[in-house]
Amino acid sequence: MPAVAPTTAPDTAIAAASRKPRLQLEISKVLSDLSGIDITPADASANFLELGFDSLLLTQATLALGRALGAKVTFRQLMEQFPSVDALADHMDALLPPAAFQPAPATPAASLPTAPPLALAAAPAFAATPAFAVPPTDATALLFTQQIASLSQLFAAQIAALQTAALQTAAGAGTGPSAAATLQPPTLVAPLTPGVSSEAAETRTPADSAASNLKDTDVKHGSFRPVQPRVSHALSAGQERYTAELIARYESRTPASKRATAAARPHLADPRAVAGFRPQWKEMVYPLVCDRARGSRLWDLDGNEYIDIVNGYGCILFGHSPDFVVRAAHEQLDRGVAIGPQSALAGEVAKLITELTGNERVTFCNTGSEAVMAAMRVARTVTGRDRIVYFSGDYHGTFDEVLVRKTPRGSAPVAPGIPGGSTANITVLDYGTDESLTWMRTHADELAAVLIEPVQTRHPENKPFAFLRAIRDITAASGTAMILDEVVTGFRLAPGGVQEHLGLRADMCTYGKVIGGGHPIGVLSGKAQYLDALDGGAWQYGDDSAPEVGVTFFAGTFVRHPLAMAAARAVLQHLKEQGPELQRELNRKTAALAESLDRFFVERGVPSRVDHFASWFYFTFAGDAKLASLFYYAMRTRGIHIQEGYPCFLTTAHTDADLASVEAAFRETILDMQAAGVMPGGNVPAKTQAPREAPMHEFALAVAPVRVALTEPQREVFLAAALSDDANCAFNESLTVRLLGPVREADLRFALDAAIARHDALRSTVSEDGENLRFDP
Repeated sequence: MPAVAPTTAPDTAIAAASRKPRLQLEISKVLSDLSGIDITPADASANFLELGFDSLLLTQATLALGRALGAKVTFRQLMEQFPSVDALADHMDALLPPAAFQPAPATPAASLPTAPPLALAAAPAFAATPAFAVPPTDATALLFTQQIASLSQLFAAQIAALQTAALQTAAGAGTGPSAAATLQPPTLVAPLTPGVSSEAAETRTPADSAASNLKDTDVKHGSFRPVQPRVSHALSAGQERYTAELIARYESRTPASKRATAAARPHLADPRAVAGFRPQWKEMVYPLVCDRARGSRLWDLDGNEYIDIVNGYGCILFGHSPDFVVRAAHEQLDRGVAIGPQSALAGEVAKLITELTGNERVTFCNTGSEAVMAAMRVARTVTGRDRIVYFSGDYHGTFDEVLVRKTPRGSAPVAPGIPGGSTANITVLDYGTDESLTWMRTHADELAAVLIEPVQTRHPENKPFAFLRAIRDITAASGTAMILDEVVTGFRLAPGGVQEHLGLRADMCTYGKVIGGGHPIGVLSGKAQYLDALDGGAWQYGDDSAPEVGVTFFAGTFVRHPLAMAAARAVLQHLKEQGPELQRELNRKTAALAESLDRFFVERGVPSRVDHFASWFYFTFAGDAKLASLFYYAMRTRGIHIQEGYPCFLTTAHTDADLASVEAAFRETILDMQAAGVMPGGNVPAKTQAPREAPMHEFALAVAPVRVALTEPQREVFLAAALSDDANCAFNESLTVRLLGPVREADLRFALDAAIARHDALRSTVSEDGENLRFDP
């Protein structure tokens, strides 16, 4: 790198210098902070959607960019007119007044330190170029360039020392510590990320930074699916024909639902009425409007009958409007619905819950979200700590503190309108990993609670039960509350939920959905040690006892609603009478259906797997199935009520004939879509017998390893990597390949052997002296 000559740029030259690079840097910083994805110079011209930014993030970006740039930016502009860092920077450069984003007044060049000339060959390749090239007439750029030169000089000195140390080692000279042992790479100081402790921030490495370049696909959270109003796909003639025919069939079948949705839109703000929006099929983007429901079926306003496999997102376990629940609700309505006085059924329902779950005490609320909120507040009250841990992929409700996602840079709000401060006492970890256990052990004394969705509804294949037991050990030792969110698994997996299934006892559990029999209810239940914080603990009449435990605040007008209590008593009594065989039989039926569908998907090459747990299953199509959303509309035209992005739940009301109809509709829909080229896959070739051995390259058969001299770029990489393990990680790249279907082990072994035999680089290592590349047999 040549030395930067000290020059004084005239004021007019500085004013004339392009400010676009500074705008690029500012835009990239805003987007990186929001997404957790590092925006590199190579990404500057990439479309925001290609970078993995969905409409949710771009909505957040419009506000943040407006504040940072001092000019309004609209969502539509980011989607259509200026969909990249480059395009937006050009727009802002033309829009902003001349004085905005200009550099600070030039500092006389004589006052700037000058770096000596540095030989290019001595500098590692990664220290050559600043992020965005800035014209050399810019004083800021001069300082930035000189700082880069100084860093390059430092790296060059370290590499020279390593070379000397390597030569001394090769010659067998000296027994003391090598020069390399005394070198310390520059310290990387990372700012404290919300949701990550200072200790965690201090241990961030270049490998963490490299990981930030991965396009984080976990931006969706739970059931949230942001609207994509401008996303369209190029269609072939066959795809256009299929889409047009499906729209016509769907509209002609459900005109009353469409009219009702259109009439309500000016007054009713309903996110589900716009779910799955695409311009190419906007004419059928409306929900089915239900007229009535009974058993396994529901009917829309046009009188169409559907087999329901959404079932209230899990709250319907016995079919719609089961007789024993309807009877109990009618009886309560006849008695009246008194709000304010205590429900006569509250104590009985609480006792039934403790009998079925084994928990000690119970309190009621209106939703699962409220139950989780209460559990977190109680945990903080009892432990005197603030930080809560939960896991990527969990869904815990709709309040701010559980609408947080994990990014490579820490925790961030999931949607617009959620303050960044909501992440301050939340840490989101990966579910089921040893790294997460290590983090929790390290920080256990800081944690009020670990909140867990034991089997995530959208990841039923992930059942890390050993991980749950390890969390129980960690939390028990540190006095941290272990909270199981059993809003879905509770009473559906088994009468006692996951606790019964695993023989595990949490400190608190949240429930909802199933227990209400279709009526809104939430339940927090658990050990008296924690639930006492709501009412002060047990005391008696007729003596001097009194509440002795410090309490927190929790209340609600409709808590212990008489209708909800009546429905819950009927459900709990039914579960108690039927025993655990009710869940076992339903779980068995679910497994049979899900596994049959999964085999069909594999046979047809459909880019999806069907995973199941208890009495639900979940599937989603891979990203290359661009038109897969049409599947859900096509299924509804065949009389199956299903919704994109949600698990499928079965009920005791589903008959074998119902399930056969569901499977037949799945198969017919997939075959039709594949025939039209709308769904990937098709006729999968029959299995071929792999050769018994892979053909070997002559180097692979050599008796002695082959050696070739390292090239200069290879030597630079080797020496730079030798600085430290962290520096070495900077040269690692990873790739994940998802294989669909059962693994044919013989074929997989052959493929790996053939690749390793064919490509010498896969069998190469650098010699100890750093001079040669060695190819092993």
